[in-house]
Amino acid sequence: MRYSVVIPAYNDAKVLDLCLRHLEEVDFDEVFEVVVIDDGSTDNTVEVLLNWQRKAENFELRFESQENLGAAAARNRGVEMCSGDIILFIGADILVSKGWMKEHAKFHRNAVNAVAVGFMTWSPELAKDRFRKFLEEKGIALTFEGLKDNEETDFWHFFTGNISMPKGLFKRFLFDEDFKGYGFEDIMLGYRMSKNGIKIFYLEKAVAWHHHALKESDFFPDRMRKIGESAVLFNEKFPNCGVLPSGIKLFVFKVLAFFSGFLFVLRKEWGWYAKVKKHFLEGVALASAEKSVLIIGSYGAGNLGDEAMLEVILRELPVNYQRRVLSGDVADTKRRHGVKVAPHLPFGVRSFLSFGWLKSLKFLRKSSLVLLGGGGLFTDSYSSKAVYLWAWHVFIARMFGKPVYLFANSFGPVNGLFAKLVVKKVLKACEKIILRDELSKKEVLKFGEFGVVVGFDPVILFCEPIENVSKKKVAINVRPLKEKVDYGEFINDLRSQGYELVFVAMEPMDVLMMKEFGEVVYPSDFNSLIELLNGCEYAVGMRLHFLIAGVLADCKVGGYAYNLKVAGVLDVLDLPYIESGDLSSVFNEARKVKDLQRVIRDAKSIFGYLN
Repeated sequence: MRYSVVIPAYNDAKVLDLCLRHLEEVDFDEVFEVVVIDDGSTDNTVEVLLNWQRKAENFELRFESQENLGAAAARNRGVEMCSGDIILFIGADILVSKGWMKEHAKFHRNAVNAVAVGFMTWSPELAKDRFRKFLEEKGIALTFEGLKDNEETDFWHFFTGNISMPKGLFKRFLFDEDFKGYGFEDIMLGYRMSKNGIKIFYLEKAVAWHHHALKESDFFPDRMRKIGESAVLFNEKFPNCGVLPSGIKLFVFKVLAFFSGFLFVLRKEWGWYAKVKKHFLEGVALASAEKSVLIIGSYGAGNLGDEAMLEVILRELPVNYQRRVLSGDVADTKRRHGVKVAPHLPFGVRSFLSFGWLKSLKFLRKSSLVLLGGGGLFTDSYSSKAVYLWAWHVFIARMFGKPVYLFANSFGPVNGLFAKLVVKKVLKACEKIILRDELSKKEVLKFGEFGVVVGFDPVILFCEPIENVSKKKVAINVRPLKEKVDYGEFINDLRSQGYELVFVAMEPMDVLMMKEFGEVVYPSDFNSLIELLNGCEYAVGMRLHFLIAGVLADCKVGGYAYNLKVAGVLDVLDLPYIESGDLSSVFNEARKVKDLQRVIRDAKSIFGYLN
């Protein structure tokens, strides 16, 4: 028989290297196969795999990268790639013992259509930690108490950190790819197999160690909420499976949740156990509630680009989501988008005394997901106030137990010392960080090893590009900057060449800035902006969404990158820009985008993370 080890990996480069080192050292007479599925990692996972592909002697390594679809999909894809008769599943953070493979192989030589679950515990250097000891003793992360070697066990011990089965048997069932997050995708596979008469056996000598330094912050609240959400999905598919508490059991869980803080003071283990139940129930509540997204951003401030961003997000969201928005101008947002709106959460005495935030909290309470949606929110380049305003919204959402996505954002730079501390806490609080350019990703990674997804600005999806045949007409947009820039020579030079100039504002401050140059047009909405630019040969300016509108209007585009977000997006579009100096140089290099379909695909891809 030939053996294949399947490993899903997501941003596990360091521990994956150690995992493969242990596989290289197993005591086994045959060369076996290792298949790793890189599930959309943003670290150097691929580099680690290429290195092992060159140097491995004990096993043959194959790997493939896919978008981040979750461990269930990754394992299914891994088995598709396998050539082995017996499949062994481990995690990227699992270190196997030297005799591990022999024990699994010995079992399958004598068993037919059965599953073997090997023993797991924490790796020795992690085992003494009080919290991890609690997780094992209470069976929250690992438990094999009461099991006997080579005897049958139940599906509750179907842990894919150390399990094996015939490939043909697995392919009859497969992992359910509806499970995108953590928890229950393995137990449910075991449940389905058990219901169909498949037996599961425990192998005490097939030892593996879990090398993951789980801390309280890793489990509470997010991991336990995810487990609660997965339990609801499990229950929807198999209502009699018993994964959701009811009756007396549910009552006890609620009592423990209510007294979790008090119990923690009395004894840490009691408090941890109560927190497990508290956050599990929160996850159950989140998954059982209506799918409702609360979108928070710089809406209602008169900025055409931000309003276009909101319009696209509302349109592209999955159809089963209820949509609500927090805005700086409730009436304006309601008029433009016809959506349920409440004001931003209070960030001053006046906004607090208005009591409009009571409706905002109601929206927050009803939401199953919070999107900090679009724009360059976390930067103190102009003012540090914005950093604290948006951080405040993130922290309040987390207090309500809501998952928060930083969605379609640019990021940074952040220069202030206190602002950096706040922003780091924000990044840790966000369940997903979805950015629109690589420069922003580099800024995020300065704050630590965060999983970051990069797509593109959704405004590129606003409409289909319109063919442009205009000549000798230039649309110009500039905004106020801290440093004074003289545009007079550039403007006079264009006029002397016979170009007709159109000064275009994206928000009220632009009007004040440009009125000295001539009449300023401030379109009523983004559609009007694109129609205006479609009548121009060139679109040259500062505002990011002015430049994207120029792309959609099929103009020759050149930018003044007054901020990182403009540079980052124009880099992706391969359009010229300057960071200081005379606009004449970038005007002379202005061009149309060559590969627009690529960035449209990237923009659409980020909405896949909302399903």
